[in-house]
Amino acid sequence: MQKKHYLYPFIFIALFLLIFAGCSSEDEVLWVYRPMISIGDDLFGDTGHTRQTLSDEWELAGIIEKEVPQTEPMVKGEEYYIANDLPVGTEIYISVEEPDFIYAKHNDTFIRYELMEE
Repeated sequence: MQKKHYLYPFIFIALFLLIFAGCSSEDEVLWVYRPMISIGDDLFGDTGHTRQTLSDEWELAGIIEKEVPQTEPMVKGEEYYIANDLPVGTEIYISVEEPDFIYAKHNDTFIRYELMEE
């Protein structure tokens, strides 16, 4: 019986390794993308700037027609506005004087988005 006691540490180590080998770090990792709006091949990213009103140069261009999850890559190439952080029906405003920016009206606040370079 004395000879079998030396096997216990090896059995313990083997069980320990088997248990923790099953706990791999391959668990699904979800990435949260920056708030974005796309139309066609243009992608606009949230700047973090907001306003309560817009000047007269800004005009209604359309509304968000599709919302995608913020944990998935942004959809591009469609001829309507798509957002990953704003609900369907959100109004989008553009200005010919500032073509690299758009505003989204959400909860009575205008959120500024900037054209992102690829």
